[in-house]
Amino acid sequence: MARLMRIQQKCARSVIWVAENLHGPLVRTAVKMRYLTWAVFLVIMVLSVGLLFTGRVKMTFMPEVEGDFMQVSIELPQTTPFSRMEQVSAQLDAARLALEQETSENAYEDPLTGQQSRGVVRSWSQFIDENTIQAYVGLTPPETRPDMRSRLITERLEQLLGEVPDADQVSFSLSGSGSPSIDLALISDNKEDLEIAVEDLKARLLQFEGVTSVRDSQDAANEELRFTLLPGAEQLGITLIDVTPSAPSLFRRRSATPAAQRRRRSRLHALPAR
Repeated sequence: MARLMRIQQKCARSVIWVAENLHGPLVRTAVKMRYLTWAVFLVIMVLSVGLLFTGRVKMTFMPEVEGDFMQVSIELPQTTPFSRMEQVSAQLDAARLALEQETSENAYEDPLTGQQSRGVVRSWSQFIDENTIQAYVGLTPPETRPDMRSRLITERLEQLLGEVPDADQVSFSLSGSGSPSIDLALISDNKEDLEIAVEDLKARLLQFEGVTSVRDSQDAANEELRFTLLPGAEQLGITLIDVTPSAPSLFRRRSATPAAQRRRRSRLHALPAR
């Protein structure tokens, strides 16, 4: 206990010595030469701000985190047939195989499971969800590939995928960092002018270095018709199955005489549907 008290007293005396011999004189000098002190701190502040704005000191609000999980999402228009969805899915799977072959030297064996990775790809889960093709990719730990960052792997997979011209959106994102993007909105009453402006803007954006993908959100969805039977229709033996196939035939002929149009409207109103 006595030894502990001696250590405590020694620390207390050292703090008092610093206050009396270093801190105290420095504060008194700064107060005495207050204009010089103010000028020194002002110069330091100007230099700090200048280093930030000139880019000599890098700064980011959302730093890129080196992760081992990647998500791929390819969104196609609602009217895309399933056969086209399968083609894009096969295109993404071919990009995966190419990436595995290119990074075969970076294969990693999991010490817990003993499983060997396929290049930098540790796991791959891919599926089609309505009009979206998604893939969840598990990468090897960052420490096993010091010369190959996750961001470079993502960019390489996007290059191997190639163009998907009919896609509304193609995104590659890493865990801990979102995919950098810029959203622009164009508004016009003329649809043709809007389409021309969109294509021109996409072409100009692709001229910038580092821009790999530019997409637009134009969606040509088909109009939908919904039929509901009246309460008395079921008593007459009419079901939605009977009504739905005959509905398209009412709108096939676009050029017709007014009399023919009136006959079609009369036929439509005669259906027990609303």
